Amino acid sequence: MSQFYGQHVSKTLAEKIEEFCRAPQEMTSLADEVAIARMNCAESLKLAAPCFDPSHPQAAKMNDTVKAQAIALLQESLNHVRFMVESMAKIENSARDKVSLSQMNYFVQAVMRIVKNRCEEAGQGDLAKLIGEQLSQIKLPEDPNMDTKVSLEFD
Repeated sequence: MSQFYGQHVSKTLAEKIEEFCRAPQEMTSLADEVAIARMNCAESLKLAAPCFDPSHPQAAKMNDTVKAQAIALLQESLNHVRFMVESMAKIENSARDKVSLSQMNYFVQAVMRIVKNRCEEAGQGDLAKLIGEQLSQIKLPEDPNMDTKVSLEFD
């Protein structure tokens, strides 16, 4: 979290934000949503099971309308799972071999925390501020086709 915002939030909120920032790739992941959709689909399958198995104990209790609704619910659940899986695949394919802005921000913030802490430990708080000001002036290129590979060299 940036120092500006950090001074305006409670410690527990700051900790929660830091927790969310630890894994920025999860911000675009749909794995949890796909798992929930699949659990819902499994429940729909349980409801529709008597429609496909005449020996099921509930089969005799279901009239045609209830069977049609159960099958429609199952179909809708299956379609939702398919949609979620396709969406997740699109996100993963589009992100392959790319670094998202949130991941880049996470990396930069982590580097800035290290620089700040090390400078403060060495009694060089002003140096940390100067480095932060210099790094904040770096602008991302506007041309998405431009080569933006970053090479860091340390002496």
